[in-house]
Amino acid sequence: MKRLLSLLRWKASLGVLAVASLFCTIAWAEATPEADNTGAVKVATPGLALSILGPKNNATGKAEEVSLPIGQEVKLPPAAYQVSSVTLVAPDTRKNLWVLTSTKTLGKLERLQVTAGQTTTVEGGGPLQIRANAKTNTGPAPSVQMPTSGYGMPNIPGMGYANYGGSGKDPPAVSSKYSPKNQSGQGSKTVTVMIEYVGQAGEVYGPCARKGKGIGPAPGVRILDEKNNVIAQGSYSFGASANMGGNYGNTGGNYGNTGGQIGNINIPEGYTWRVPPNFKGTYHIEVMSPIPFQCKQDATTHSVD
Repeated sequence: MKRLLSLLRWKASLGVLAVASLFCTIAWAEATPEADNTGAVKVATPGLALSILGPKNNATGKAEEVSLPIGQEVKLPPAAYQVSSVTLVAPDTRKNLWVLTSTKTLGKLERLQVTAGQTTTVEGGGPLQIRANAKTNTGPAPSVQMPTSGYGMPNIPGMGYANYGGSGKDPPAVSSKYSPKNQSGQGSKTVTVMIEYVGQAGEVYGPCARKGKGIGPAPGVRILDEKNNVIAQGSYSFGASANMGGNYGNTGGNYGNTGGQIGNINIPEGYTWRVPPNFKGTYHIEVMSPIPFQCKQDATTHSVD
């Protein structure tokens, strides 16, 4: 009899343990999502590289920069994260790596909101819109843009489309309508064109792209009137400041009345063209971009009164 009672008690204990084990299993399964109180970020656009200021380092008390790999989910504590840098990377047909860096305008990529239990997908980049902003200057023309190796050759006509991903043929010459022989006077107005690339998230990239270990070629620029006559054409300048002290006479005689000496020279960014005296009205800007990223031209028109 005692043996039977012991057996019944042992089976009852097994039953209690089984129920308790089942209860613990259910409780653990329900508690797992709460215990893993994180969200995730995934960069979905090929070639788009982001860095964010992540959680604070317990030792330094400062936020550390975290790079987000393309196409992979990265788990992060729920919070609003500030994006510290945005770049676009793409190879060309010769396997040169091109890099475009964002400016201070990051658009929708300025901050990333990470929510617990959710994945935040990040998209931006191409197709890029080529934005050409134009400013009409009156009075003295901006500083002379001199051809410099590595910074483009501003205001040099006759550039070939082959250098800018085009047909390989030379672009049309400046229309005879705007040639010097058809001008009366020199014209006091100039227009400065500034170029930038805008991504799908509203992020803005500067026109100077890195190609491998150096700087890529400058974009080509053409100015056309309403009937697509070429008013002016040349190459964009990335801008540079340099101390070019020394004798400039050896490369072309005295520069003005400086006795062959040139000191500090500031080469401004942009493409500046002199408005012909016989031109008034609407014009548009055509940019020939050398970068391997997919781009579309801004169709905005401008005018000179």
